Amino acid sequence: MALNSYLRNFRLGRLLASLKMAMSQPRRPQEVTRTPIAQPHFTPRETVLIWPLKAFANDSNPSVRILMVVEDAENRLIEVEMKRPPYDKLEIFEKKLYAKIYGTEDVMQNGLIPSGVDEQATLYEMLCSEQINEIVVKGRRYRLVHDPPDVLVNVELRAKIGTILMPHLKVDDFLKVREFTWFAGEPERGNRLPPIYRDGHNQIQVFSWNKIHSGRFLELLPEHQGKTIAVVADLGVDAVAKGFMLRQPIEAATESPFIFEERQKKYCSEEAPPGQYRIVDYNVLAHIYAKPRKGKPLFFPYCSEETISDDVRYPIILKELKGYNADLFFLQEVDKKLYESYLCHFFEDLGFGSSFVEKETTRGNGTPQLMREGVVIAFNKRKFAFEKEYKTQLANYVAEETNNDVMKCLESDRILKEKLLTRNNIALVVALKELSSDKTIIAASTHLFFDPAYENIKIIQAVLCSRFIDSVRRNYEDSKTRTIFGGDLNSTPKSAVVKFFEEGRVTEDSECWKSGDARGSFETNSLKRIQRMPRLRLRLPECPVSTGCTIARRRARHTIYCFTVAYSSQ
Repeated sequence: MALNSYLRNFRLGRLLASLKMAMSQPRRPQEVTRTPIAQPHFTPRETVLIWPLKAFANDSNPSVRILMVVEDAENRLIEVEMKRPPYDKLEIFEKKLYAKIYGTEDVMQNGLIPSGVDEQATLYEMLCSEQINEIVVKGRRYRLVHDPPDVLVNVELRAKIGTILMPHLKVDDFLKVREFTWFAGEPERGNRLPPIYRDGHNQIQVFSWNKIHSGRFLELLPEHQGKTIAVVADLGVDAVAKGFMLRQPIEAATESPFIFEERQKKYCSEEAPPGQYRIVDYNVLAHIYAKPRKGKPLFFPYCSEETISDDVRYPIILKELKGYNADLFFLQEVDKKLYESYLCHFFEDLGFGSSFVEKETTRGNGTPQLMREGVVIAFNKRKFAFEKEYKTQLANYVAEETNNDVMKCLESDRILKEKLLTRNNIALVVALKELSSDKTIIAASTHLFFDPAYENIKIIQAVLCSRFIDSVRRNYEDSKTRTIFGGDLNSTPKSAVVKFFEEGRVTEDSECWKSGDARGSFETNSLKRIQRMPRLRLRLPECPVSTGCTIARRRARHTIYCFTVAYSSQ
């Protein structure tokens, strides 16, 4: 008897434990059995989403797109999408909708159109003019939501341990997303993402998957290796949440540790103390200069084609930039795609503001053509407030009246003049307010001409940069200013360009003029008080700044010295 009682209690205990465990697990949400949307998503229930679309040909009115989740004749959830002309009568729309649900228009309709609404009115008049706010389908009321945000989400970057992963959206679509949530788990049959749903707190979930992070980017850590990752963009409770699952598990690191991690651990493990800034000046190498050229050797033979590709390189760049714990970034050769699709949103998530100016060149017919790469200045919004940005193409700025002496110098050398006026080099200046004081920070960056055979072009561009910076600084003469200039000067430490930024002048007998007929003596007031950034001379031999720094080994030959200098005016 005692044994039987014990066994009964034991079985009952196991049963209760199993029931408790089952009750603690979320039930699998009812799934939509038919949908026109291929991407994993969650459409709000008992809601009709309505978008006015572009006009039909020869029609001044937009078309109407309608999306809703309803039960079909067998009480299965289906997703109905309709694109109808705006001049459809409501009674026609009603029949088409029921045909989508039941497979035939010959069924009894009960209350789709609210009482008091003219069935002969057009779809556009009723739905898009917001004259009604609900319809009834199968006895249930469906709220009408007009023009909710909508995005398409995917991931184009290679997911490797030790790098940063970000979703890819259209340029303006990041602003529509309230939150990105990252999940890890096991795909279902057919390599599918389990259902996306909202829990009792209206939070986005993926059934049976674990939430691992919220934010615009995900740092891939060693514990993520081999896992499958998904990201879901939450656009609000009245919009479709869009998801994307990576088809391949997270890969092992390309290189561990990266060459930049040693110096970051040594110098940048903490943020700069109050009253100080950490400044990073970095040429990140544009796609146009990194991509393989047919029939020609790679610019960087020490790197494989895979490693030099954008989808591998971009995540490493993001990882490196974050690790510097910087307050100001001066970046050159930034792809427009890198900035618009990733960097500006990445910086925003870090609490940074940023500005970008794109290079442009001139076609044979004289029309300008954008180069799709340029210069970025990013600033820590905890230390600086944005005031205004200023930008110029140096080939255009030289023609301004304040540079008549430079133009006069160019007249003596036709080849030099033609080459300078067709260069795509730029200058970007951002005025910032230092939050800890009343100072105005003039942050400036440039990327000078690369060719070592044309030191005369570089020195003229350096003169133009200094004058442009000074013209901006004069707008803030009523306040104390501090100017910080970081750029890729494509120059060596003993060059005329570096000497000009140190001394504020260049003379006619300088070595930089020997490659042409032009001679000039230029001086600038804005650069008379130079203070080289601390440790510049010590760090360059130890940690050279390379056009392929995030992927190159220490034996990299293609080194460009990116000098950062700072100067003050009272």
